[in-house]
Amino acid sequence: MGDKTDYNKMLNTAYENFISKGDARGAIKIVNRVLDSTTQENIVANAYFLRGMIYTETDEFKKAIPDLTSAINLIPDYAEAFFNRGLSHLFLKRYNKALSDFSKVLQLDSKHVDAQFHLGLTYLSINEYDKVIRACNKTLKLDPDFRMAYPMRGVAYNILHKTEEALKDFTTAIELGIVNCTVYKLRGYIYWDNKEYAKAIEDLNKAIELAPEKTFDLYLMRAMAYKGLEKFDEAIEDLNKAIELAPEEIFELYVTRATVYKGFGKFDEAIADFEKAKSLGWEGTYTITDLDEEDK
Repeated sequence: MGDKTDYNKMLNTAYENFISKGDARGAIKIVNRVLDSTTQENIVANAYFLRGMIYTETDEFKKAIPDLTSAINLIPDYAEAFFNRGLSHLFLKRYNKALSDFSKVLQLDSKHVDAQFHLGLTYLSINEYDKVIRACNKTLKLDPDFRMAYPMRGVAYNILHKTEEALKDFTTAIELGIVNCTVYKLRGYIYWDNKEYAKAIEDLNKAIELAPEKTFDLYLMRAMAYKGLEKFDEAIEDLNKAIELAPEEIFELYVTRATVYKGFGKFDEAIADFEKAKSLGWEGTYTITDLDEEDK
């Protein structure tokens, strides 16, 4: 009698164990039993895919790639295997291979929105910003509710100095419920550049609240927004925090604090900071007596 084991049912059980219970180890044990028990090509291909997908989802990318490649070798048009292998290559920073895999997915399934989005994410990783924008446009054409495409496109627009488009995308992302430090930070920078200081402070407050690690640049930019509103105490407090958080002594921070001191008539403090900046390698000059003359 032939083998009547229902291998598809076993693979479905493994999948459910992983998705519903988060039991990656148990799921892989079931998959291994299937691979040890049958040579049926479609079953073996699906088993390799499932194990590779689990490895991808659990960040074991180097283990994932051989399994996903085995699935592709057995089923050359296995779009989801190409997609998951592309994810593994992306997270391993093998960007050319990721681009190849995501492009192959779209060849096989032109409506695969996740592949289109991750193609854009890969282009972002290699600074191909025009291609990021095109990929995001296609993503949103496939699925107008694919909200993560908005901040990614906004980042690309911002780098290309298309600030009006970037501002629109960051605002849309926030309106769609994306709560992300980078989105608020970049929108805050744009507001600061537009001299909308109150809006900049509001966004930078949120960015600081959300930041997994507080960085000096957030406090520096908020200080400049406070300066724009002539809020001296708040500006100095943030600059003090920026200097405290900076990974090393950076003369630009002392020059910035000096200009704030100078602008508000704190000349002794300004001189001390300008001199500190010089000791750190700043080659500019400053004047204290003429408040209208720009520091060079």
